[in-house]
Amino acid sequence: MKSSAGVHSIGEVGLVSVPEVQAVPYDVIPDTVPDPPAAFFEELWGIARVNAPAAWDAGITGSLETVVAVIDTGIASNHPDVGPNLVFNACIVSTGDHTTGDCTPYPSLSFHGTHVAGIVAANFGGGVVGVGPSLGLANYNVFELIEVAPGQFAVLATFDSVWGAMIDAAEQGFDVINMSLGALASF
Repeated sequence: MKSSAGVHSIGEVGLVSVPEVQAVPYDVIPDTVPDPPAAFFEELWGIARVNAPAAWDAGITGSLETVVAVIDTGIASNHPDVGPNLVFNACIVSTGDHTTGDCTPYPSLSFHGTHVAGIVAANFGGGVVGVGPSLGLANYNVFELIEVAPGQFAVLATFDSVWGAMIDAAEQGFDVINMSLGALASF
């Protein structure tokens, strides 16, 4: 392959892990979310740090026509804070015999992509707000179960899947690509 025209380099496909986060079970997101405590907004320190409230006061909250592609573990389409902002869903995974199961845009292996989407564009639908509560979200689930040892699987994304999502997001004309990926994985 290396001697073929147009091939820049060859090597093993790299793997990326899901970032380390505290696990929170979320089998089913309830139809209604209780109102957060009054002090909850002050807990969202990142919102104040980037002066988002000043932008909101000036009428700048984004638009569904300005789309942030979130390349991660998938975004929960039924989440009250981010679901209404979803304008695109895709699942891009590796090919070959090291892939198990079917990938869907809806997260089945980790909530991390939904969390990241909330930081970007949660819209107070369930009590949380992101930096741009009116921004559009493009959901790319690139993570899958990959066999790392005989009978041992891990939630990982291949470089190929990540690149595929980046290329697709660019071809779709999305405005921003967000990737909050973990460390390079080696086994």
